[in-house]
Amino acid sequence: MLAAPPRSIPRRLSKPSDWGFGVTVCIASASHPQRAIVAVADSMITVGHGEITADDAAMKHHVIHQDWFGMFAGDVGPACPVLRRAARMLESADTHTIDTVRSAVTSAYEQERMAQAQNAVLGVYGLSMSAKNQAWRAKV
Repeated sequence: MLAAPPRSIPRRLSKPSDWGFGVTVCIASASHPQRAIVAVADSMITVGHGEITADDAAMKHHVIHQDWFGMFAGDVGPACPVLRRAARMLESADTHTIDTVRSAVTSAYEQERMAQAQNAVLGVYGLSMSAKNQAWRAKV
């Protein structure tokens, strides 16, 4: 009995990002002797999970405090609301440590993510997380 011929291995079609096209980048590095941070970013933006792209279109950073700014790469849709929210959290003091800035950005990200999920899922029905939780508690 003869063995079945080997199946062909499906090949993945290469994407433009495999060749360096359509890639958005944002890099920062500490320069210890000068006590500075060197930041570099391209000016390409992507919106809507890659559906819309534009080159030389944006500065990919947002000031969140007089001493701090956030950088972003990829889909800019969620980045700006997160950085604006973090900036509001950091308004209360003149100086901040890296830990307070990290905490503010993390909290802003979590809040923005929850707001987007709430709008996408519950907002369709005119509901909110607080209304959903109240309804759930009433049943328990």
